[in-house]
Order: sequence, then C-alpha cells, then structure tokens
Amino acid sequence: MLKDRLSPADEAARDKEMQETLAACPRILDLIARGPQAAPDAEGAIYLRSPLDPNPVVISNDHLMGCIKAAENYFRSQGIGKDDAVAILLPACPASVVAIFGAAACGVGEPLNLLFTREAIVAQLNAINAKLLLAPPPGMPGGLYERIEGLQREVPSLKGIVIVPLDGAIAFDSKVLQPDPAWRDDYGKSKDMSEADRVAVMLPTGGTTGHPQGAQLTNRA
Repeated sequence: MLKDRLSPADEAARDKEMQETLAACPRILDLIARGPQAAPDAEGAIYLRSPLDPNPVVISNDHLMGCIKAAENYFRSQGIGKDDAVAILLPACPASVVAIFGAAACGVGEPLNLLFTREAIVAQLNAINAKLLLAPPPGMPGGLYERIEGLQREVPSLKGIVIVPLDGAIAFDSKVLQPDPAWRDDYGKSKDMSEADRVAVMLPTGGTTGHPQGAQLTNRA
C-alpha cells in the first residue's frame, strides 16, 4: 500500500544495510550462520516422518550447522572441489538439507527433480559432470534408488552413489555424521570475497521434456 512505502531516506538506509550485510557474507552459509550463531539451541529443523508423526525429529541450529560442516568435510574427502558437482536425488529430510548446503560449501550442489526418469537423470549428470550422486536406500517409496542403480556405467564422471536415510538420521553410506563444532569458526567468518561469485548451486530447468539445462546460482545470488 502507498502509505506503507518507505521514505527515500529510509529506503536508502535499508539498501545500505543490505549492502553491508552482503559484503560481510560472501557465501550463502555466512548469511545463514547468523541465526544459529545468535541462537544455537533454537530449533533449526523439525522433520515429520509421517503426516501425524507424534515424535518428530527436532534438530537444533548448532547440530544442523555442525552436520553441514561435517558434510562439507566428507565431500572434500571424496575429492569434491569448487568446480565439482554433487547431485542430490532426495525428498525433503534433514539429510537432504545438510547434503545440499554441505555440497554448496565446497563445490556445487544440484538437487534433482524427483520425477525425472532414469534417462533424464543420466542427461543431467552428464551435463554437469557430476562426481557424486546421493540417493535413498533400496526399497523406499518412489523407487528412487532402483531408478539410478548402476548409473555409473552411463555417467563416466560419476565416482560413486552415496546412500542417505530418509528416517531423520543424518548419515552418508550408513555412517552417521558427527557435528563439527568448527562451523562456528568458519561459517559467518569468511573474508574471501571471490566466493560471492562462485557457483554454489545448480537447479535443473529442463530434462523432463527436452535437453538438460541448469540455472547457475552463485553464493551472492
């Protein structure tokens, strides 16, 4: 509404504040970390394993950020660097959140459309030269694992398929990620301004009916 519009002075002050915030946060995780740093014990994620889950999984800000740092460490140990893509074929769950941001911290995370056919997944992975693919265990609803089983034969760049649980646990290939407290000394503290323009996430924008495409999102974007 017109009466709710900011005055020119207020708009200028708001824009200045936003620019200062962005300048202090070259990475998306530097910005996200501001909340957990201020309230580490607050709820960071609540996950219902069923629509009426009487005992949902509750994860604190500190635990969530620590697991993201642990995921980043894991991906680095698997050879993931700034230009390497990690594809994520997972429904929304704590582990998928951790995986996406952990991948974005050290490389490029690409969450995949769960409706993609095997052929579309192959096309997407080859288009981005994915090094890792994260997927649910065999036998889960939707048959996601069955859809990508043996995919390495069709994607030469793919080094492995990492199995991730959907029960609220945060684990890669059955190994539970232990929160890394070092996140407090990293996220929110970066001074590397080159990170602002580094591609951190790619979002598929094609592949279901045409050639695979991806929207490249930098940390700043």
